[in-house]
Amino acid sequence: MNETSRGEQPRVLLAQNLTYPRNQWYVAAGRSEVSRQPLGRKLLGKCVVLYRTEAGEAVAMDDWCPHRGFRLSRSELVGDTIQCGYHGMRFGPKGNCVHIPSQDTIPAKMGVTAYPVAERGHLVWIWLGDPAKADPALLPAELEFEDPSYFSGFVGARTAGCNAAVGLENVIDITHASLLHPGVLDGNNWELMTARDEVETLQPTVIQTTKHFGKMKVTGELAERNALPQNAEVSRIRVARQYLPGLHTSCETYYDAEDESKVLARRIRYVASTPQDDRSCWLFVAYSGTTQYGPVGLQKVMETLAQDLAALESTQAYFDQGGKSFKEVSVRADGAALLARRIIAKLAAQESTSE
Repeated sequence: MNETSRGEQPRVLLAQNLTYPRNQWYVAAGRSEVSRQPLGRKLLGKCVVLYRTEAGEAVAMDDWCPHRGFRLSRSELVGDTIQCGYHGMRFGPKGNCVHIPSQDTIPAKMGVTAYPVAERGHLVWIWLGDPAKADPALLPAELEFEDPSYFSGFVGARTAGCNAAVGLENVIDITHASLLHPGVLDGNNWELMTARDEVETLQPTVIQTTKHFGKMKVTGELAERNALPQNAEVSRIRVARQYLPGLHTSCETYYDAEDESKVLARRIRYVASTPQDDRSCWLFVAYSGTTQYGPVGLQKVMETLAQDLAALESTQAYFDQGGKSFKEVSVRADGAALLARRIIAKLAAQESTSE
């Protein structure tokens, strides 16, 4: 594991190629992405294919036919099986080969590895480690600020040319928002975004940060997105949780400035960061809240994400330079992100020593 020391300061793990543990649940797709059309994804270095059975159950398995290596994600479904588009071998939801057109007997080795999957909210999760350890109880618990009456949905998925830890840190620390996304989150007030977060460790792998914006006026896009009047006086609080190694949730609540028991608006964002490999990751975005994302709102979210992607890839390129002159200087606002790095590294190290 890469570490660095700076004089007498504690050693800090670098995020440029942080190793991730395999015996964990990771987001593989948005729920709406998995359908009767095979979907190929690279996750933790493995190429997998996802699809749904006729009963609607999600399936995940290796994305290579063991015969000649044709991609199953480029193939088609026949009932609940996936039929290789090259020579017609069919594989069931458990990865077992059930049909070879050219012969009746099926060799024992003619099968692919299937992976445990689970669905929570608008996300599909996969377990790429030891299947005996794939306990759904290890999935992030339902969050107490969710409400079944809220509008919710899956926004989209994008790849980022950076380590998954770099992608996760982008959403942990939002002090960048006024510069990368002016007016979108800050209400045209940069100082609000740099208010200090309170950082707590709720569980060994769950970090919570709380930002009290205090009383403020909401303007521009911030007011529009939350269906609030322009220049409305509110009291704003942001509570974010990192369910490590890969899920970030943030809940922004806007209370009446004179009566903080009255909720005027609430918006919850889910961002999952899943490694493709050491230098790239998938970012999945979903939402829940008191207002619906319309087409314009969804487009704005993806435009904002594109701005983040450019910054993340720049960060990775800087990290990759290495050499004696390389340095990473952290500031107070990085506390939660650095803690997340250490927890992810610890999970990976514990897994490595137990093998």
